[in-house]
Amino acid sequence: MTTAWQKLKKGLTECWNSGRGWFLRVDSLSPTDPHNPLILGRRGERAAFIFLQHLGYMIVSRNFRTVHGEIDLVAWDRDILCFVEVKTRATTDHGRPEEAVTAFKQRQILKTSLDYLRQGNLHPVNIRFDIVSVQFSSDGTPACQLTARAFGPGMN
Repeated sequence: MTTAWQKLKKGLTECWNSGRGWFLRVDSLSPTDPHNPLILGRRGERAAFIFLQHLGYMIVSRNFRTVHGEIDLVAWDRDILCFVEVKTRATTDHGRPEEAVTAFKQRQILKTSLDYLRQGNLHPVNIRFDIVSVQFSSDGTPACQLTARAFGPGMN
């Protein structure tokens, strides 16, 4: 049985560090319907999942939810536990994906991360808050960008 990673790995065309973050470009996963945000969001999270695995992250949780909110991905990057927000866009008409992670959303993620740490009894542990931006081209090809240490306590 072929895994999603194996399928995507075959379509891997580029991976580079632009200085602003890591980018991964792959062949199209499937046509994107820019009018259906749920499908677009799921496809973006799947692309981000595979992208982070390619970078060596070990994903330990997807769509972790509490009363405070949701964290798209929780992953280990070596000895750092990363809480990852995934933002996906089919066009840039409403700005870049990472610009949608507002101060309110950051507070929700911070509160939810504390719930995750409490539930897993993971104190003390090094943590980080990352954003993966996924931009789909008109042919459905995702380009992923990682912004590590995108926000967190004491950051502006």
